[in-house]
Amino acid sequence: MVLLAIDIGNTSISLGLYRGQRWQRIYRVRADRAGTPDEVSCLLIDLFPSLGGKKGGLEGAVVSSVVPRLDWVYEVGLRDAFGVEPLLVGSELDFGLRWGPVQIDQVGVDRLVNSAAAFQIYGGPVIVVDMGTATTFDLVSREGIYLGGVIAPGFFTSAEALFERAAQLGEVRIGPPSKVIGTTTGDCIRSGLFYGSIGEVDEIVRRMAKEAKIHPKVVATGGAATWVGGGSTTIEEVIPHLTLDGLKMIYNRAKNSKNS
Repeated sequence: MVLLAIDIGNTSISLGLYRGQRWQRIYRVRADRAGTPDEVSCLLIDLFPSLGGKKGGLEGAVVSSVVPRLDWVYEVGLRDAFGVEPLLVGSELDFGLRWGPVQIDQVGVDRLVNSAAAFQIYGGPVIVVDMGTATTFDLVSREGIYLGGVIAPGFFTSAEALFERAAQLGEVRIGPPSKVIGTTTGDCIRSGLFYGSIGEVDEIVRRMAKEAKIHPKVVATGGAATWVGGGSTTIEEVIPHLTLDGLKMIYNRAKNSKNS
């Protein structure tokens, strides 16, 4: 299978080429890098030259998006670049889950994709922590029922807000601090962001588990997951490309359903 999976987020877009039972290429670009079908087409051909245009062997494409204005842009761009009609992921598709008492049409499709992937890999109960523009927490029961979750400000979003609101602080390089107690402004900011995020994640996960009366598997993904996951006491696995894995799974389910 040669599949192109694209996850369109508010801040960044992840693009992965799956070939030969593995992700051959994965890129992350700014969400504002390409805003027209022509720009998207050029971007795709530039990132994936091995596909060689419309006869490059691409079998399919799958797209999830939380930015509606970019849906048709990528749909047309994919069609122009590689001659494929992408599968646009929505809650009407088969995710391999059942929906609990939630307004599923108001849940970001990326959260549903993450939940489907985590449940297929680990079973349930499972909590997925996605550390992107927002930090989201999603719970799937032992029976494969999506039960809802939590949305909190993201790691980098919090950093940007801090720099914007406190002009004298200035911007500092973000990352894990060498110690908790900082001796410079930059060290203090790094420590606050890092340990604040760890505390937020661990407390929310513990409260979700207590409220649901479960002992869940906890997995994390997203841009800050590797940093925060290393210091968290509740996160057990970090899967950087969980959303792309989920898109591949959903594409295969849709393809198999169509063939049968």
